[in-house]
Amino acid sequence: MNFHSIRAFIIKTFNIKEGADKEATKEGILRDIEFRGINAWILIASIIIASIGLNTNAVALIIGAMLISPLMGPILGIGYAVATYDLATLTKSLKNLGIAVAISLITSTIYFLLSPISEIQSELLARTRPTLLDVLVAFFGGIAGIIAGSRKEKSNVIPGVAIATALMPPLCTAGFGLASGNIQFFLSAFYLFFINSVFISLATWFIVKFLEFPVVKVIDSITTKKVHRYIAIFSIITMTPSIIIGYGVIKESAFKVRAEQFINNELPRDEIQIIEKRLTYDKDSSQIEIFATGKVISNEDKLRLRRRMNSYNLKRTRLLIHQTGANGDELTGKISDAIKVGILDEIIRHGEIERKKQVALIDSLSKRIEESRQYNAAFNNISKEVSLLMPHLLKYGQAIAIRTDLSTQINDTIIQVTLVWNNRTPISSRKEERERLRQWLQIRVQNQKFEIIDMN
Repeated sequence: MNFHSIRAFIIKTFNIKEGADKEATKEGILRDIEFRGINAWILIASIIIASIGLNTNAVALIIGAMLISPLMGPILGIGYAVATYDLATLTKSLKNLGIAVAISLITSTIYFLLSPISEIQSELLARTRPTLLDVLVAFFGGIAGIIAGSRKEKSNVIPGVAIATALMPPLCTAGFGLASGNIQFFLSAFYLFFINSVFISLATWFIVKFLEFPVVKVIDSITTKKVHRYIAIFSIITMTPSIIIGYGVIKESAFKVRAEQFINNELPRDEIQIIEKRLTYDKDSSQIEIFATGKVISNEDKLRLRRRMNSYNLKRTRLLIHQTGANGDELTGKISDAIKVGILDEIIRHGEIERKKQVALIDSLSKRIEESRQYNAAFNNISKEVSLLMPHLLKYGQAIAIRTDLSTQINDTIIQVTLVWNNRTPISSRKEERERLRQWLQIRVQNQKFEIIDMN
């Protein structure tokens, strides 16, 4: 196979000019620019679906919303207009993109204001840290979209592009930021939407220029160079924050990997039980914070662990170890015994009573009152550990409670925990600490049902 045949094969394989329908592509782009009537209502419906998906962590709903969203129209119109020097189409595209963004933000903000679910879900958090990877996805997604749109034979590429570039979720997340008063959420999510829009438009401009679409207005070479320079400068300015954020994300990820290796390799896991670990990354001073029970680590061992951190490239990292029981193993053992005697024995005994149905409702309640007094001894020790697990908590209550199914008269024993939070505690922090408490209680009282109630 000679050079010419190889060259011919490569040109044939990667030729996108063949089969391009320039007139139909132009008509399609111009048709999808406007947001009025059906397009406006489809956009509202897709925004609500995406907002519900983000609010409930339902990925399928988010994908469905992206598939029906008409947001791509004016963004492609901007890229096409700049490439063909069509000022009228550029003005129209920018105007309609602004209308679409306004509709999206208003709709999503109203939804999140009315939604009873106020917790920040992982799907919302995922849209608040745009990186260079998002720039690449937007650009190459735009490349795929405009190439597929320019073909005479249409394919299923466009739905895939809508999912990959993910224009809808960032706008909905920005609406969540407005509804919750979280300006950082709003700015981060809106920046993600902005870079997606810019680089989809840039990809459209690139392919339209490459396919040599006819220009609306002929301009001289000097003006053309100026346009290209402005596009390059604007693109660089747009992607610069994402590069900085992306670098920080990579550094944080590397820190967490090294910290996990240090914890797994250096801490005496056979002697202590780690309840919770908090890895906090900061470019100047990171921190590893560990909450544990079991054998108390001596000051000499802590110094040795801090010296060992250098081997894991954790030189600027603080190590904080919190352990229950200032008196060491003896107190830790007493806490364990109190929990075992004061809770597990009671749970087993209550379970036997309930399963055999040997005690009537009134007698059972009377016994639980007496047993709850015995339970208080164990509770005093438990509350000391809770203060380590939940720093934002003001008050903690715990009691054995009985629930009766009135139709069957079957009793059910639960441990009812009540929490009173510091009023300044964010919702996200409450959720994390409540989850830590649930995991800890499962270790302390196995096979027991819990009910955790927020009192404020």
